[in-house]
Amino acid sequence: MVDLGWFDAWRPRSGRLITWTVLPSARAAMLETPACGVPVPGWQQRYMRAAYRLAGTECRPPRLYVAEFDVAGHPEIAAMTRAITGFVRRHEMFRSWFAVEPDGRVVCHRLAPDEVELVARVREDVIDSASIGEIVRTGVPDALHWDCFGFGVIEHERSFTTYLALDRLHTGTVATLPADADLLALYRRETCSGGEVRSMMRGRSSPRRYLVH
Repeated sequence: MVDLGWFDAWRPRSGRLITWTVLPSARAAMLETPACGVPVPGWQQRYMRAAYRLAGTECRPPRLYVAEFDVAGHPEIAAMTRAITGFVRRHEMFRSWFAVEPDGRVVCHRLAPDEVELVARVREDVIDSASIGEIVRTGVPDALHWDCFGFGVIEHERSFTTYLALDRLHTGTVATLPADADLLALYRRETCSGGEVRSMMRGRSSPRRYLVH
């Protein structure tokens, strides 16, 4: 069962928050990457033009999509950093930046996989649900920026919640991805020693998904 709802429906459990974002060097590399010939789907072109028109106005339509799933055990931050980096490198949508040209055309810039690096930020204090929601909402740039996505882990006493937040620009693509299984498999590979898996999914097999303002 997949849950869908607005921002108020997403109530992450409190815990220690770790977030992942791309390094400034990767952002700089993307800005230097020339446009490629990859066609941009029509609905994404319309979305980008709307985002361009609304930039700087008071109009703020719901834009963030959040998927989360729970994992038993305690997170290994270095392993998760490698897993998330591998996940982003694997999927072209995370390496694609759609830019609106002065003439209104929407073009795609695509970064090479090995140019993508992510870094973790550990927040030492336990954070309540409302504060986590606000950090996620304000921490992910809008669609005019390449890195309009973010990853995070909320650490609990015996488990942790992993989430992916991204702009609606990419929701059509991510909805077709087994994001939870893919990311978890990469994390398991990074934490395996002698074939032993140190973490496992708990709860529902499908990630819980929400639409966030």
